Amino acid sequence: MNLPIQPRVVFPNDSIQTIKGKIAIASGPIVYSLEGISNPELDAYQFRANPQLKLIYKPELLNGVNVVTGQALDKSSKEVTFTAIPFYAPGNRGSFPYKVWLPKH
Repeated sequence: MNLPIQPRVVFPNDSIQTIKGKIAIASGPIVYSLEGISNPELDAYQFRANPQLKLIYKPELLNGVNVVTGQALDKSSKEVTFTAIPFYAPGNRGSFPYKVWLPKH
């Protein structure tokens, strides 16, 4: 059986003030995070509400893992490519900041 699962954007409940106006990325039941090692300007990224997302298997990363890639805007509003890894995986390549809830542009 092959069930095609596409990555998607998740929106928080508006009553949760600390993440209001942010998005998260998921694919199937897996929530993804952006880690500083793959996204050096992470704190400056802004995300569209409906970005084009791709799920890509990376056999060389973390003993084989699906990543999600897409486009974000940097501090000068230039498009940059981001890479998101499963939320269970941050910290396996060193100590870097990471985010699950991402600021919406």
